[in-house]
Amino acid sequence: MTLQMLAGLTAAVPVVATAIELVGNPGLSERHHSHHDTYIVSGQFSRMLVMAMVFMGALGLMLGWLCALGAFKADTTVVFAFFLAFLLVTFSFWLAIKHYRVVTYVDRMRITPFVGLTRTVRYRDIARIEWARPNALVGYQSVRVFERGKKGSVTIWGSLDVDQILLCINRFDALDSGL
Repeated sequence: MTLQMLAGLTAAVPVVATAIELVGNPGLSERHHSHHDTYIVSGQFSRMLVMAMVFMGALGLMLGWLCALGAFKADTTVVFAFFLAFLLVTFSFWLAIKHYRVVTYVDRMRITPFVGLTRTVRYRDIARIEWARPNALVGYQSVRVFERGKKGSVTIWGSLDVDQILLCINRFDALDSGL
């Protein structure tokens, strides 16, 4: 890859993320409608990731430019590659965060995981709900929902309003009481 391509990508990734954030951010992490409620990751968290990408992109461009001028003895390609790698990983994480959502209806919920297809869980088919181990990264506890007759579980991430989602599910008989 040439230096111009690395520099262009280092500039483009934060610009694309900013444009997507400005156009696609609903502003609210919960939306209540007459027939369903939608829960997504906080807009503040999403904007914070975009701000980190903008900062790191600008820093990468500045340091790469200074290396090209000879102010630092570092290889310009390595500097751009480092910042571009950070930007691409953060961008991928940010896209996964934006993809995640839980939609609750009267009789079912639809969970769109970070990566993958949406899964519908009917409340009557829930075999058990258990608390996931606490996640120090988000500071909240997640829950795993197990369906009768299906392998595996779906996880409701702790950064969403898990208490409100559990109230919508209304299957406290299936909830593991141990924390």
